[in-house]
Order: sequence, then structure tokens, then C-alpha cells
Amino acid sequence: MMQFILLSLSFVEIINAAFTLQTCNTISNATLCKMAGNCEVSAYGTPITCQTITDCYRVSEVQTCIQNAISGCIPLNIDYKYENVCVKTGETSVPNGLLRFRRQANITRSPDITLSETPVSVLTTTTTPQKYSYQLFTLDILLASPTQLSAILDAFNHGINQLITDAVQPKFLEKAVIETFQNIRDDVTYTLATRSAQLSKAWDLVNILFQRYQNYKAYYVQNYDFINFGFSDLNRQKLVITTNKYEIELTWSTYAYNGYIYVMTLAPEQFGIISVKQLSDLIWIKIVKDDGTAQLIADVPVSIKYTWVNTATQYTAVYYQTFNKLFSTAYAPGVNTVVPVTCVYDITTITTCPTFPVPGASLDQLMIFHHDTIKDCTAISSSNQPYYRLAKCV
Repeated sequence: MMQFILLSLSFVEIINAAFTLQTCNTISNATLCKMAGNCEVSAYGTPITCQTITDCYRVSEVQTCIQNAISGCIPLNIDYKYENVCVKTGETSVPNGLLRFRRQANITRSPDITLSETPVSVLTTTTTPQKYSYQLFTLDILLASPTQLSAILDAFNHGINQLITDAVQPKFLEKAVIETFQNIRDDVTYTLATRSAQLSKAWDLVNILFQRYQNYKAYYVQNYDFINFGFSDLNRQKLVITTNKYEIELTWSTYAYNGYIYVMTLAPEQFGIISVKQLSDLIWIKIVKDDGTAQLIADVPVSIKYTWVNTATQYTAVYYQTFNKLFSTAYAPGVNTVVPVTCVYDITTITTCPTFPVPGASLDQLMIFHHDTIKDCTAISSSNQPYYRLAKCV
């Protein structure tokens, strides 16, 4: 019996040791810093600068919040689909746009070395990229530094001819897109300029995904939490995406050339827009011919109808606003324009707006629907964490 008690105590000590939080400033490796769950890289150098995470939603170490180890953060009931375990004091949930998907450690191991020990540098230069296509999907994009992510995106772009074939399931590319945007959103070392440069490569990856859809199905919709994908051959003449908070329906009755419509919705938090004024996510629309070249809105007159869920406010006017996909400045909205219909936002029912033409300026840009002007904010204050570093405040 005494032996059993001793063994039990030793086991408890082992468990306690396993939950000991990392002291961030003692870590000199970027991957280990990010894997700690309560640490972030604040500067890349030799060595890197590793410090305690300040954004509650990015904490993935359970004990950090349980022990109140980070000021201003409190524990959240854990959904094992996500890494989020902390929220700001006073909050009861993580905004949908700030959800963090779990790293899939069973199939990933490194942001720069594949499971087959192939470096990313090889994948960006090899003359036979088909040999390495699936190795791209074993890279841990969520742990990648800005330099590593840039190389990973170059490797995807280099292997495009193999990635759009029937041998690749679209979900692998969808996962890569989701993790890429999540990485860019959460890395505190980005400046607005470097973030826009990285986003340019991220949109190249999005285009690879939609080219894969062309060989996959004539109509395809995939819903996630902060990014949703919709694709259709123009001969289908309708595309519907249903998200947690609203539904968009795109319709067209004529088209000048055979081709495809691409639609992707992204939670505004991905770009630093955090406001009660928004009625929809950011919506990206692109229409192409069979050869991939763009079609004009006059070639394919598209109409949009959207349905949104209740809030505690009633609105009688709805605006649309367009955005540059790169956000090269702190915040670059288009001019607020009232849509050519009046929609009453009734607090007692779900409201459906009548169908109206998609503004031409929104083609191949991001657009958002809201009930009031989203103001430009040129001064980005550090008090607006975690949103200040993403793009702007509203």
C-alpha cells in the first residue's frame, strides 16, 4: 500500500510538471516559442525575442487562463475544435472571426521541413514539383514565421500545375488557405506594409484553390467558421452561401462568355474591422472566362440578395462598401453608398433584402454591407488590442 501511495504521488508530480507554464523570455527558438501556447514571437533575430502573449484569444495553453497568468484574460469553456481557451475579462465568447483552429500535430511537424524531410526551399525550385505536392500539406503553416510563410506560399505557387489536378482534394487547399489567413492575422511582427505583401501571396493561393474547383465540380460550397467558399459554373446561374449570421444568394440570368464565378466570405476581423455596424462578412466576388481572364460586370450582370439574423437594433438603410484586397494603407474603404433598395432591419424577425445588382466596383474586391458609415481611422492605437495590428480600428 505504501508503495502504491508513493507511485501515486510521483504520478501527481509528473502531471503537475507537465502543466508548468513556459517562461517565455528563456526561449530562443521561434517554433518552440509559438508551440508553448502562452508565448509569442515579438521580433525575429538571432536569437528571437519571445514574450508572453497579450491577446487573450491567441492563448492555447489551458493552465494560463485557469491560473490567471495573463492579466486581463479569463478562461473560456473549451470547444475542442479550437485552440481558444481565453477571452478578455468581461467577455463570454470569442468573436467568430478570431477563432483559432487547432494545429494538426498528427500530420504536421515543422513550418519549413516536410514529413519526408524535404525543405521548403526544394519545393520552390524543383523542376518536378508533382513529386512533392502532398509534402506541402504536411507543413505546419500555423507555426510559420513571415519568412517561412512567404516561402511556403511560393512553393504552392510553384506547384500550381499539380495542385489543380484530380489528385488533390480541395479540402487540403482549403485548410492551407484558412491557416494562411489565420497566421497573417495572428502574427504580431507584421507591419501594414509587410502584411499587405504577404496578403498578395495569400490571394494567389486562393486563386489556386478556385482553379482546383473548376476541375472538381460545376457547383461547390464549403462553410467554415471565419472563411467560406463558393464556386459555380456560370451555367448554374445561382450560388448561395449560408454562414452563421447571414446568407447571401448571387444570381445571374445572362453571361457573355462561358466561365466561372468565385465567391469567398471572410470575417471582418481578419482585416481588423471590428464593428457592430456590419451586417455581413467581407465578400469577395470574382468572375472569369474559361481561360481564367476576368469578365466585366457588364458581361455577367450579377444580383445579390442577403438575409441576416436579428440584433437589438432596427435599421432602415443599408450601405455597401468596397475594400482593396491588400489593405496597403491602414484602412482603405470605398465611399459608403446606399444600396438601391431600402431594407428594414426588424428585431423580431429574420430580414431578407430584395435582390439588387452587385455594384461594379465590387468585382474582384472585398465588399461589406453595414448600416452606417464605417469610419476611417488613421491612428492605430495599441490600446485597441488585438485589432490595432491587423489593419485599422473603426
